[in-house]
Amino acid sequence: TIDAQIMAQRPGQITKQSLSETPEIVDDFLCNFLIRMGMNRTLDCFQTEWYELMQRGVLEPKDVGFVPDAYACNQHLERENIYLKKEMENYKCAAKKGTCHTMTSPRTS
Repeated sequence: TIDAQIMAQRPGQITKQSLSETPEIVDDFLCNFLIRMGMNRTLDCFQTEWYELMQRGVLEPKDVGFVPDAYACNQHLERENIYLKKEMENYKCAAKKGTCHTMTSPRTS
C-alpha cells in the first residue's frame, strides 16, 4: 500500500506529486486508518463485510473509488507531524545526555 511506501521514506523527501500519482483505494485507506487507531475488531468486521460484498458482486472493483487527495495529504501531514515530534524528543534527549555527560565526565590533565 501507499502507507508502507510513505512510511519507508523520510517525511521531508515526500512530495505532493508522489501522493497524487498513486491514489489510495478506499478500502486500503480505511484499513490503514483502523490499524493506526488500534481498532482491530472494527478492522476485522470491516474486512469481513467488505469482502463478502465483493464476493456477492454487490461491490465491483470498478465502482470502488480512490480517496481524494485532500484526505491522503492530511493523513500524510499527520504522520509527518508525529514523526517530527518524535525526532524533536530524540534530539532533546540527546542534548540533555550530552550536557549531563560533559558536566559529569572526569577531567583529565
